[in-house]
Amino acid sequence: MLSTEQAATQLGVNKARIKQWASQGRIPFVRLGRRLLFPADITRPTPQRVGRKTNEERKVRAMKGG
Repeated sequence: MLSTEQAATQLGVNKARIKQWASQGRIPFVRLGRRLLFPADITRPTPQRVGRKTNEERKVRAMKGG
């Protein structure tokens, strides 16, 4: 199991990003008291599209007149 700092180093991000991903349920973790522990084989979560439309979605919307 890795600490938050170790997981951040392994994934090349800062500790805040690791905590954010954990709170969003995007990476697995175990809470031990106040500590968050992550599996040693942790990988980056898949990117999430938030509020951005693809070009295809824009074209469909334009064709519908919206």
